[in-house]
Amino acid sequence: DHEKDSYNVLARRFSLNDGKLDEASIGALEVTLTHSRNLCVTALELMPPTIWTPTLRNIMDLGMAQVAKTVLAGKWPHYRFPGRLRNDKI
Repeated sequence: DHEKDSYNVLARRFSLNDGKLDEASIGALEVTLTHSRNLCVTALELMPPTIWTPTLRNIMDLGMAQVAKTVLAGKWPHYRFPGRLRNDKI
């Protein structure tokens, strides 16, 4: 996004140096992502259970945590999740 000069929500909220987050911004982003995920999990638990509840719980507990970890490590979107189908191979 930095190289393409396109909109990047992280650049609007956090400090970027040469397209990378500084240490203070990484810490603040981690808190923001964790808090947002916790709010999602809480909202899900307050809803009546459905057939989709286990799937949504898995996405929120495992998927969102893995994506947050990958984003904070600066590896997103280049990280390849094991066993995940890619659109260009469908």
